[in-house]
Amino acid sequence: MFADFGDRIRRPQGGSSPPVPNLLIAPYLPLKDRVTVGPWELVPLRDLDDADVVPNVLERPVARLIEAYRVASTGPLGAVIFPEGTGVGEPFERSGLSPLGQALRAGVVANNSVMTETDDETRLNAGHGMAAVENALLYGHPLGDGNSYVIETGTLSRVVEWRTADDDEPLPKLQPPVELPKPLWADFDVEIADATHALLVKGDEDD
Repeated sequence: MFADFGDRIRRPQGGSSPPVPNLLIAPYLPLKDRVTVGPWELVPLRDLDDADVVPNVLERPVARLIEAYRVASTGPLGAVIFPEGTGVGEPFERSGLSPLGQALRAGVVANNSVMTETDDETRLNAGHGMAAVENALLYGHPLGDGNSYVIETGTLSRVVEWRTADDDEPLPKLQPPVELPKPLWADFDVEIADATHALLVKGDEDD
């Protein structure tokens, strides 16, 4: 999901201004290492300070948005995403978000325990490693001064909200899905995700 009002999020009106930088974030992705999926690079939130992928001018708005999304978890959750070889805030094509989202969902659930396994075959405490499609939710935000954000909520009826905070106050928290799994150990399958992305892109090219 991209929290925006159409194409204006990435291309300011008039065409003469530079593109508005955006934060692309999968805040609940169980990712423990920096990886690539197709043309996208994923950096775990816990490694962001040492990854050197956020320009100085964007550090404040990025940090405040990430904090708004952060949920308590004993395992690693969350990643920022950007085109490989670039960094947070670099332009990207919105058309690439659909295959990326589907690839993330495939990688998130790929290593879940199979329901038909017997008790002897099931990994001890397998429930602590279970993830769901909610862990692959993808959000995008234009980066401004860090004092506000826009978010869309709802399924049958969409609601757009503009949430703000003063300079010395944190941004309002974003509530995660009610039944969001918070696995103790990350088991995102990057090989499955990358293969899924390749198949989806190839299918689009063949059509």
